[in-house]
Amino acid sequence: MHAELKAYVQKNITPVMQQQRQKLEQQLSSGDKKQIRELRTQAAAARKQAALYRDNFRAQRPPGNRSLTEEQKTQLQNLRAESQRIRTEARALAQKYNTQIQALYKEVAAPAEAWRKELAAITRKYHENNPSKPNSNRLHKDVPHPYHNRFLEGYFRPVTFLLWEVNQPITDNFNAATSENRLYPNPVTAKATLEYVVKVKGKVTIDLLDEQGRTIRNLLNLNREPGRYFLELNLSELKSGLYFYKITSGSGSATERFLKK
Repeated sequence: MHAELKAYVQKNITPVMQQQRQKLEQQLSSGDKKQIRELRTQAAAARKQAALYRDNFRAQRPPGNRSLTEEQKTQLQNLRAESQRIRTEARALAQKYNTQIQALYKEVAAPAEAWRKELAAITRKYHENNPSKPNSNRLHKDVPHPYHNRFLEGYFRPVTFLLWEVNQPITDNFNAATSENRLYPNPVTAKATLEYVVKVKGKVTIDLLDEQGRTIRNLLNLNREPGRYFLELNLSELKSGLYFYKITSGSGSATERFLKK
């Protein structure tokens, strides 16, 4: 389901919203464009620092002890203060262009309603086939479901829309959980590096999936200790298009997308 929702978004929603974001780009002042680039860089650095903090905390924490040291409390406060500063600056800038952003949203109001219904239909299809799934009784015909909503809502948050770099997948930099796994460069030309985090000791498998979520091949099948790992990949044989990688471990599974040039 996750792969099909992502594929739908990439095919139907992203191209339209890219056009809208490019329209906004033409209305931004040169100074504000520079500030947006700086905020993107700062937000990325803050996310990376937060991931390192989580890794260090887990590594240093004795089993069963969830309390923080004074040094860790200070680090956490500094991270929160930096994130708050970035949010405040980004919101002020988004408010400055709120009229233009809302006008661009209004232009796609009709297709957006169709997108919501079609995303809901994809989610409903999988839950109807798996009636034991949690919240399956909430999937009424025209009622959006929280899971598929998050595939669309980032495009319609002014701050996220303003900071979106249109040649990258849209992400909610401030309100959504950030994946600890990433493949770069994205888009991929031939070779790429997959950075992934193992939280629970045990078997880890990584599979390459096509646009329909079908497995192309296995990339990794090994036992791993908890930690951060890097996997070098040769993807030169892939045709241009949308692909996914699925990481499965003792802590669950995660599926992320990437583009092949």
